Amino acid sequence: MAHRLTHPARRSVDVAPSDHGLQWENVTFFSYTDDIPLQGWYIPCQGANSTVIMAHGYRMNRTERSGFALQYAKDLVASGHNVVMFDFRNSGESQGAVSTVGHYEQRDLHGVIAWVKDRHRGPVFLHGFSMGAATCLLTAAKEPVSAIIADSPFDNLNTYLVENLPRWSKFPSFPFTWLVLQLIPFLVKASPEQVVPLHALPALADTPILFIHGMGDKRIPWQHSQRMYERSSNSELWLVPDADHCGSYVADPDAYTGRVTKFLNRTLQLSPKGNANSLAPIAEGEHAL
Repeated sequence: MAHRLTHPARRSVDVAPSDHGLQWENVTFFSYTDDIPLQGWYIPCQGANSTVIMAHGYRMNRTERSGFALQYAKDLVASGHNVVMFDFRNSGESQGAVSTVGHYEQRDLHGVIAWVKDRHRGPVFLHGFSMGAATCLLTAAKEPVSAIIADSPFDNLNTYLVENLPRWSKFPSFPFTWLVLQLIPFLVKASPEQVVPLHALPALADTPILFIHGMGDKRIPWQHSQRMYERSSNSELWLVPDADHCGSYVADPDAYTGRVTKFLNRTLQLSPKGNANSLAPIAEGEHAL
């Protein structure tokens, strides 16, 4: 189980931006620190000065479940943003031999952010799904960006694994779960205890965050986003009734794109010296579709 968690099977990238009528460029990014080659796409929007970097979930690739991320990228381009999509290490077409569910993946995202900042002077936004959302929060605490959209993140990887390993494996929690968590650091030289997005929030006090979570999520309960929203001084929370894990866009693409676009536009209007209360609170009842 420890090996399977850190060496998940890859999903092939079997669609392209051209399938959605988008112009695009193949790009090789390099992970920060260890220079692992990462494959991805740059999808430009004519006249745009802001860029959205999309970060996929565990065991996924840049296109996400059922390839919905490309349709969403098309919506973002239509809303006036450049889009960057890439595969984390050991995913899709990128190199790398292990997955750490948010630890070394921070190096990957850091490298992509550096690529974007080197080529564009405008705002950089991060939009992550599941593991990618957690990685966005952790990375932005060290490499500042203009805003974050976190769709279906976990708040503490170690706690999440303790709660779910017995259910996934059908083995008793002790000693099985304890043994798996002891073995993972020997396999990948990283511990789940190091992946705690909740602890990154103090460093993100000046970064607007939009948490999105489906209330029908059976993989990562929506309470993970709720807890982080309550600990964040500059965030919004959108809970989508009945939506499954990372399923809020598929449930209603227009509402999803509209909510994200509104959030990004408000962020662009904030002054550089905006305080922690720059974003007005969501009105009562506005958390649902």
